[in-house]
Amino acid sequence: MQNKNKQIGLTMLLLSAVLFTVPLKAQVAGTPYIVNGCPAPAAPGAMTVTAATLVLSDSVVKLNGTFTASVPAVTGATSYTWTLPTGLSAASLTTTSPSITITGTTNGLYDAGTITVTANGACGNSAPRSSTTTLVVGCGAYVAPGVWKEFLCFNLGATETADPFTPTWQTNGAYYQWGRQDPAASAPDATGADATPIAWSYPTGWFGSSGTTDTGVDDKTKSAYDPCPTGYRIPSYAEWDYLRQLNARTYVGTPAPSPGTATSWAGIMFGPALMLPRAGYRETTVGLQTSRGYDGNYWCTEQLVYPCNYTMICYSPLALGIGSAYGYGDNDDAGMFYSDSHSYGYSVRCIAQ
Repeated sequence: MQNKNKQIGLTMLLLSAVLFTVPLKAQVAGTPYIVNGCPAPAAPGAMTVTAATLVLSDSVVKLNGTFTASVPAVTGATSYTWTLPTGLSAASLTTTSPSITITGTTNGLYDAGTITVTANGACGNSAPRSSTTTLVVGCGAYVAPGVWKEFLCFNLGATETADPFTPTWQTNGAYYQWGRQDPAASAPDATGADATPIAWSYPTGWFGSSGTTDTGVDDKTKSAYDPCPTGYRIPSYAEWDYLRQLNARTYVGTPAPSPGTATSWAGIMFGPALMLPRAGYRETTVGLQTSRGYDGNYWCTEQLVYPCNYTMICYSPLALGIGSAYGYGDNDDAGMFYSDSHSYGYSVRCIAQ
């Protein structure tokens, strides 16, 4: 009988060893850990992130605007811990409710997956849940592979209280001749007429982006003649070229049926956070406005020497043609760039230095 009791005891000891050396498996979303009979919270469900204040679109806010991120409430959770990328902030990264208010403190693009949350309970913490929405603070676009850059939200001279992603007379902006810091023609009013009457002229004293020798297609020098405000400059040829290659295009507004229409307001979205109005341009001799709503032309830093028949100059910066009928159409990538006289009045959109 004594040997039998020893055998039963040994069997129970071995069984106990087997039972308590079985490893825990990784937590599956929605399934709690069981620790000593106490379940840790399940991983939170899908995260929703939407713009809340200073809203430009569902996923874009102005600088210091806010987003609201939330997940479904988790059974057994007493708090939630959030992680945010640099440039986004919150009053506290631990909340008692399954939502958080996030402030965009730095202009930039924040990829999906960079916001995470875990549910916390008395018996432990859940696996994390990540965001699936790309967020943007401010306006901008990709200007090189993997390089997202801030732009001003408006053309110079536009009404900056308007919606920068909806083409209207307020987003059209003024017209600049190359080498002038002041506009050659003002932005329009609601009728399409000049908000401020102009006295068009051929200015003198043209300068390149550096004021001396142009340095090529990726010239990022800001000269004394650059009209952009402090901290911003005219984009380079290479930046405009990558912008059209790397960002999805969406056509917005009501395009003009012909170049002569003065009150058609249209534009192109490049990615989720940059709209360039098809503001048309001013002709060289008398400043005649044309092509509004039909095409857009944006100065860049690159200059080109070519056999020109302009009397004032034989050097010309290149312009970005947006939706033109002259080989620079909506679906024609090959013809996005062309050269023109400095005395044309074109749009200016500034990029962060």
